[in-house]
Amino acid sequence: GARRALVVGTRSAIFAPVPDPVLAIVDDEDSSGHKEERAPRYLTRFVAATRTATSGILIIGSTTPTVASYADAQTGRLRLVALPSRRPRVGLVDLRRRPDPDQPISRPVLDAVRRTVRRRGRVLLLADRKGYATLQCQECGTVERCPRCGVATRYERERRRLRCRICGRSVTAPAVCAQCGGTRLAPLGAGTERIAGALRRLTANVWRLDRDTLPPGGEIAAALTPFRERGGVLVATPLVVPWIETLQPDLVAVLGADRWLHRPEFRAAERALALFRAIGSATRTPVLVETADPAHPVNQAAQAASLRPFYAEELALREALGYPPARSLIVLTVTAKAAGVAQIIVADLAGRATGGVEALGPVPLPGGRSQIVIKSADRAAARALIWPLLIGRGVPRGAQIAVDVDPIDL
Repeated sequence: GARRALVVGTRSAIFAPVPDPVLAIVDDEDSSGHKEERAPRYLTRFVAATRTATSGILIIGSTTPTVASYADAQTGRLRLVALPSRRPRVGLVDLRRRPDPDQPISRPVLDAVRRTVRRRGRVLLLADRKGYATLQCQECGTVERCPRCGVATRYERERRRLRCRICGRSVTAPAVCAQCGGTRLAPLGAGTERIAGALRRLTANVWRLDRDTLPPGGEIAAALTPFRERGGVLVATPLVVPWIETLQPDLVAVLGADRWLHRPEFRAAERALALFRAIGSATRTPVLVETADPAHPVNQAAQAASLRPFYAEELALREALGYPPARSLIVLTVTAKAAGVAQIIVADLAGRATGGVEALGPVPLPGGRSQIVIKSADRAAARALIWPLLIGRGVPRGAQIAVDVDPIDL
């Protein structure tokens, strides 16, 4: 009979020499592991779609579909199949006007931890150790955003300035909230180390899991052994999410959830929702979520029976701001040894953007690099703009240009 083959692997498995594949399955579609960071910067889903376009079937697996996939389902390019699953139970802990804003853990969560530890239960606390700092009003929950790009701005503490990671706009950090007039503006959240330190007065069994605590080549399963064997409190970054179901915690809380809701990227909302739902689906206990923005669409969707209102609102916002799937994005990063050369190249490119092509930037990066983001509803026009650079026309000797089409992280 005909020869059959089954290939299971990471993203490179999509290039397996299987002629005319009849089925391709891309699981956990929004994982950054599906995007190759080196040239050619392919995305697993797009390659899989091409390979199965004529005679195959493409299945995309996701606990929470991306906004782009949902849009494709709405237009008929994909068919959405909802599988039976346990509905996550999420409880919000409102951080607005809290009496202890300088503490790394809110009083309601700390009280819940104390009760669980007394019963010798297991506590899992999620934190965002590597999150970008941005300013948030402690009275109404508003976060400072770039008026042009719509994403949260990055707070530069030393210079007291707010900078947009996408277009480079930089302004002096305000002293007063533009929304409510409040004067209690503070950077978001706390890292795992500070949180773990605050908990050691409750129990000696406090453990951490993040990139800094893992030895080179260390296995996450081995790092979780002390918590499995001795219980107590585990303070972890999202590295722990795939292991939550096996840990069987009695209490789960997401600390400083606004760090995920207001990350300086246009996909912040969909990724935060996917994270909260993944945590909630992996545990049978309710999940406490600390937030100063309880009305945020993600917080509402995490508690709702249907995700349709969230997707409708997010698609409308993407359309208004010109982000995928409404438009395509292309990121160009220029590296040059000579001072200022990279900045000149991308500034010249921005000046030549016309018609349906919009250039955001340039944004200076460490190491003599400079970055620009191209938005376009017409890929042909965007390609015509950047093609001369790709073939080296007008590029000084020693300058290098990296192009990332449809970046998964921005």
